[in-house]
Amino acid sequence: MNDKQGEKLKEAFTRLEYISNIHKVIVDVSASFANINSLNVDQILTSSLEKLGKIMYADRAYLFTYNFSTNTMDNTHEWCNDDIAPEINNLQDIPISYYLDGWVNQHTEKKSVIISNLEKIDHTSNLYKVLHPQRIKSLVTLPIFVEQECYGFLGFDAIKQIQSWEEFSDLFVIMSEVYASALTHDKITREIEEAKVTSEEAVNVQSDFVAKVTHELRTPINGVSNALYLLKDSGLNLDQEQYAKIMEYSLDVLTSMVNNILDYSSIEKNKLQYKTSEINLENEIMKIISVNKYMANSKGLGLYLDYDYNIPTIISTDVEKLRQILNNLIVNAIKYTNYGHVKIKVSVLRKKGLYNDIKFEIIDTGIGISQENLNHIFEEFYQV
Repeated sequence: MNDKQGEKLKEAFTRLEYISNIHKVIVDVSASFANINSLNVDQILTSSLEKLGKIMYADRAYLFTYNFSTNTMDNTHEWCNDDIAPEINNLQDIPISYYLDGWVNQHTEKKSVIISNLEKIDHTSNLYKVLHPQRIKSLVTLPIFVEQECYGFLGFDAIKQIQSWEEFSDLFVIMSEVYASALTHDKITREIEEAKVTSEEAVNVQSDFVAKVTHELRTPINGVSNALYLLKDSGLNLDQEQYAKIMEYSLDVLTSMVNNILDYSSIEKNKLQYKTSEINLENEIMKIISVNKYMANSKGLGLYLDYDYNIPTIISTDVEKLRQILNNLIVNAIKYTNYGHVKIKVSVLRKKGLYNDIKFEIIDTGIGISQENLNHIFEEFYQV
């Protein structure tokens, strides 16, 4: 091997090492994009431009976005080498028509734009008039596509001396795809965050509306409560007193329902609180039976309580939610039972020290639910 051949071989190895280093930087940039989010996206994109700009011996690296609805483009991110003036503030709302010398058309066709020597293009063109004042000697711009739309481009400027980038066309394709993936990820993340904010705002509006409506409902409830209080003091006979007690309990249930509406609003905001109080469970269930027995009697149904007296006399529970659940189950049982009876069975399922697991069963002689429809019973507004 002569000296000339050895020199060429050395140049080839040097070139291969350089291309290998470019690959390493692209991999490094790609890895940094894996951690991109709305808080660090600008920092990571600018840092990536610096890494690629330096390895490409560029003096300026940048990202532009196209806005085809306004026919403009904007410089969104930029890195500049030492002694190179930033241009990002001067490159906002640039009319796309300035670059219709083929620049934008090539990008929309997924083709890169490479200008090896700016002095060799038409000096009267709009492109030359824009690039020459920036002291650009050569440049390359790579189209970026996000969700099949031309998002903008990645670019590198050589200012201190002319650079020839034609041999890196394969690497340019990889760079474009890496940035396309990062910007797609950022776009989707922002859409999710915006949707979350919109959803939270909707929940707040709904919660405010519910709070106002329930506040208005309390006014007539208080009116009925006061009237019932006066009625109970008016000298009622035994039957009328019983009716008044049922009305009083029904009013408590109605008040509880209004509170449950507010609870639903709290659930939406993840602020639901469990309110416990001490009650005589048997007495509480007998009140629920009293409210519903007239409906049962009108259909000729028996309404019974099968109560396990191993249950402590006084228990601690959320009485409003207990009333709501049992009342709903009993009303539905009566509604769909045309003969026979409805039985409320309450028993101790297991004891755990001072705690008791209590089992509630509503048993009726109604039509029942087929096995097929059992799969749907917890779906909203589903009826069989």
